[in-house]
Amino acid sequence: MELRIVLPIRTDQILAVRSHPEWLTEALGQLCDLSGALRCSPGEVGRSASIAVVVEDASEPPDGLGVHPFAGGLLGFGIDADIVEIAKHCADQEIAVDWAISLAASDLQEAVEGILLATHIAMPGSVSTMDGVVVVDGKVRGQAQGAQPLIAQGVDDAARRGWPPIGALSIRQVHEWLSKLPGFDRRTGKGPVGRAVAALSHLLLNETDVPGDLIWAMIGLEALYGRDQAPVGTQLMRKAELLLGARKTHKRVMKEAYRFRSKLVHGEIDIPFFQNDPNEPDFAQFVQNNSDATLLAQAVLVASIQELIRRSEHVLEFEYTIARDGSGL
Repeated sequence: MELRIVLPIRTDQILAVRSHPEWLTEALGQLCDLSGALRCSPGEVGRSASIAVVVEDASEPPDGLGVHPFAGGLLGFGIDADIVEIAKHCADQEIAVDWAISLAASDLQEAVEGILLATHIAMPGSVSTMDGVVVVDGKVRGQAQGAQPLIAQGVDDAARRGWPPIGALSIRQVHEWLSKLPGFDRRTGKGPVGRAVAALSHLLLNETDVPGDLIWAMIGLEALYGRDQAPVGTQLMRKAELLLGARKTHKRVMKEAYRFRSKLVHGEIDIPFFQNDPNEPDFAQFVQNNSDATLLAQAVLVASIQELIRRSEHVLEFEYTIARDGSGL
């Protein structure tokens, strides 16, 4: 039985990475090149199935999906699922086929989320996908979640500042690195690096949230950098520079971002009510401050994970040494 997840590709400029417009085409090409190399175990029964990845015309979407005005194409992930074999393991044979299809679709969605996570770590913000559909033998059988991370501006800001360094990696390289990350097969971040990647997944695969995105970004950074007795903000700044290189300009922005986070979570910042008018100056200022801090924290987290992948490392440790000039760390 052919099982597919079809996601509309969003190509308008709202979520586009302006500093790297070539990333969309490059990422889609790499995803198609991975067709057949990626695998999924539908229902965790029997043999695993290879995942076919294709880019299709958005003008003729599957029934039930509709034509999205922002869609510049459709990204499809398909497997040949042995539904009969999966259904044998259902206690209630009257619902066995529906249960098997649902289970296989869930497992394919999980595999697709891993592929999209790898894509957005390799080239952040490159391929934004809207929610799509699950198609079984040509018929729509359910909904599928896309990924529209609001990280493009953070990547553009980093390119303008010259820090943190965010580049393009191979999607295959990132996916292979993720597959070796402790806990990734069970979708639970284990250890400092695993927790950081799990926090990043909430930013890249989930709907945007204010101020939730800032909290997830800081959780990821603190998992990587904040494990000593020194003040956490100081550790983030110093250790991030050790891994990513020194900041030459805008040296106060990281400190200001962490200060905003600290005041926010400790109740030291005036918070607009949920029903507040977004045009009110206080509301607009709160959103702007939160956005500035979030975009920077996201960028540093992505750059840090990219650097670990370049080094083929799943562990990040720091040690103190005595510098030759006696200056300290």
